[in-house]
Amino acid sequence: MIRFFIVFFLALLGGCATTPEPASSVDVDALWAGRQTVLNQLQRWKMEGRIAVQLDEEGWQAGMHWHQQNDRYQMDMFDPFGRKVAGLTKGPQGVDLRLSKGEPVHAADAELLMKRLLGYSLPVSGLRYWVLGIPDPQNQIHQIRLDAVGRLARLDQSGWEVSYQRYHRHSTTIDLPSKMTLISEGLKIKVVVSEWELMSYDG
Repeated sequence: MIRFFIVFFLALLGGCATTPEPASSVDVDALWAGRQTVLNQLQRWKMEGRIAVQLDEEGWQAGMHWHQQNDRYQMDMFDPFGRKVAGLTKGPQGVDLRLSKGEPVHAADAELLMKRLLGYSLPVSGLRYWVLGIPDPQNQIHQIRLDAVGRLARLDQSGWEVSYQRYHRHSTTIDLPSKMTLISEGLKIKVVVSEWELMSYDG
C-alpha cells in the first residue's frame, strides 16, 4: 500500500518538484489523502534542526535532535557550541526531563512537565504529527488549508495556529516540512529542520 501511494505521488507531481503547477481541487484532495495515509503509518523517524521559542519579550533557541519510535521519543537540546543542555524522554511510565545539571524530573506527560517548570508548555504531543506536516489524529481540527500540491499550509488545532513556510523533497520522494511556525496565546515557536531520516513504515 505504501509503495502504491509513493508511485501515486510521482505520477501526479511529475515535473513539479521546483515550481508546482496549480492542481485541480480533486487532485489536491487526493494528494492530501495520500500524504496522510503514508505519514500516519510512519512510526520511526529522526530529525535534526533548530527550535526557537518566544514568549512576550523573552525567548530562547537551541539545536534539536528528535528520535521518534512508535509512542516513545527522545528529544535532545543543544547550545550554540553543540553541548547537550537538556533531554526529554517519553517511555511507558511517562516523561523525564534531564538537564545538564541537576536530577531528572518526571511527569505524566511533557505538557504537564513544562508547565510546572517553565510556566508554559510546548505542544510536544501534537508536534509529533505537525512536524511531519499532518494533523494530530487524536484531536479535533478547527481549520485546515492546503497548498497547490496537497501539502499542509496551515492548521488550527488544539489551540495552536501552525503554518508551514517551506518543504523539501526527501529521498523517499515525499515532501517533508523544513520550516514551520506555531503560535498560541502569545507563545511563538519556530522549527527549522536541516535533516530527516525515515527509518520504517508501519504497514
